[in-house]
Amino acid sequence: MRRVWWLPAAVVLSACGGDKLIVDPGSIDWGDVDFNDPVPATGHDPQEITLTNNGGGSLEVVILDLDDDRLTLGGQLDSNDPPRLTLAGGGGVAVLTLGVAGYEPGEIATEIDGELRFAAAGLKDDVIFPWSYVPQRSGGE
Repeated sequence: MRRVWWLPAAVVLSACGGDKLIVDPGSIDWGDVDFNDPVPATGHDPQEITLTNNGGGSLEVVILDLDDDRLTLGGQLDSNDPPRLTLAGGGGVAVLTLGVAGYEPGEIATEIDGELRFAAAGLKDDVIFPWSYVPQRSGGE
């Protein structure tokens, strides 16, 4: 059974100068993910994440702590090492896609969790984006 949980409100990060980075949804819990089929390029059950800059100036957002053995990230990226994108001020939006890519030996039927961090110069704190899933495979590993 697949579960996708969206936090009731988006995560909002404010800068000292009034810039705001909004990440919606605030987290993803994929629940059980079936690994009997090959992993598509977008990962299993890709979900959209919308980043919005509600501040006046542009933001260069860097995505940190991406576990690319477990997740795939796609979308409007300016570069991939590390993943980064630029959001125009005054409501600039980017849509990213996050999918489940894999698991380590011994992790079948065990919840795997982690987090992404969205950082930008001028913002007071990074946005923390929690994620989790439980890899399943009929017949075990």
